Amino acid sequence: MNETSNIKTAYTKHWNDKNISVGYGGVPEYKDAIIGAPHVCFKVPTGGGKTFIACASLKPFFEQMPLSKTKVVAWLVPSNAI
Repeated sequence: MNETSNIKTAYTKHWNDKNISVGYGGVPEYKDAIIGAPHVCFKVPTGGGKTFIACASLKPFFEQMPLSKTKVVAWLVPSNAI
């Protein structure tokens, strides 16, 4: 269940619920680089299943969006081999 439609508020609440402060002395504040677009970042070692994690994470995000909304994923990779 969504408690807020404000991603900055949700981010802060998530960390506060874990007794981790946001801002000075804690995790960095949420940076809304593209207003209204969620920003998610995973750091996973080689062979750790990054592609699987990314693909599996899309379904819950897309299920929360209205059917009338176009869904797009930008897959950024460091080389042509991928």
